[in-house]
Amino acid sequence: MARMLLSSTCEEQRSVVRYLWAKGHSPSEIHRDMHGVYGDDCLDRSNVSRWCAFFQEGRVNLSDLPRSGRPVTVSTPQNDRAIEAAILKDWRVHLQTLSQTFNISYGALYDIVNDTLKFRKVSARWVPKNLTGNHKGQRMMTSLDHLTRYAAEGHDFLKGIVTGDESWVYHNTPETMRASMEWKHVRSPVKKKFKVTQPARKVLVTVFWDMFGVLLVDFAEHGTTVNAAAYIKTLFKLRRALRDKCRNINGVKLLHDNARPHVAAPVREKFAKFG
Repeated sequence: MARMLLSSTCEEQRSVVRYLWAKGHSPSEIHRDMHGVYGDDCLDRSNVSRWCAFFQEGRVNLSDLPRSGRPVTVSTPQNDRAIEAAILKDWRVHLQTLSQTFNISYGALYDIVNDTLKFRKVSARWVPKNLTGNHKGQRMMTSLDHLTRYAAEGHDFLKGIVTGDESWVYHNTPETMRASMEWKHVRSPVKKKFKVTQPARKVLVTVFWDMFGVLLVDFAEHGTTVNAAAYIKTLFKLRRALRDKCRNINGVKLLHDNARPHVAAPVREKFAKFG
């Protein structure tokens, strides 16, 4: 009774195929005899026939011949060092470019870069402006001045601050996917949400507010832009709104950005006139 071999190598089974082929057995007979010994690990019928054909052609080597193309394992010390050098040379290089350069599949290259080399591709930290040393010094002095005034005036200093800014407002703001989220049960039907594009019609709005609430909402006329003349008109409306809401106009401190319409010479003249 034949014994079952629990482990074997490919070269071992190929040598058995060569021996039985030399004795004149057909591929079917060879496969049937080997399957009784090697079981599920036995070479399949097509491989047995293929190796019988190799031996018929005069082949003696039982190992696989070297094949063209990518190797089974591409994460070698040489490849890792070459990929690392390419990344250090160009920190913005794309994985697709490296894949074509080193003839490595995208997935294998991704594993090398992330798992082996421990690289992570991240975006630079976004800042509004690149401040110089002079800019930082001016901001520090202004902040110290504000803290000094707050220490002297207390809460009244905060009451006089009025903030203003402009923004585009669309006629209709579509609901986002996150805003449409709702609770559901496992038996609830699946709902669909169709994509809605942002409307083209929009209007420019200027808003001023203080610590007590909104003071003025001013919508620009269609086709107009914010320039010095338009901003002066808005300041007149703000002055009237402050009076209507019983604010101390002389103690108002306007906080806005340094956009050109906000710091133009005619606007600064109005600030001096209004006090």
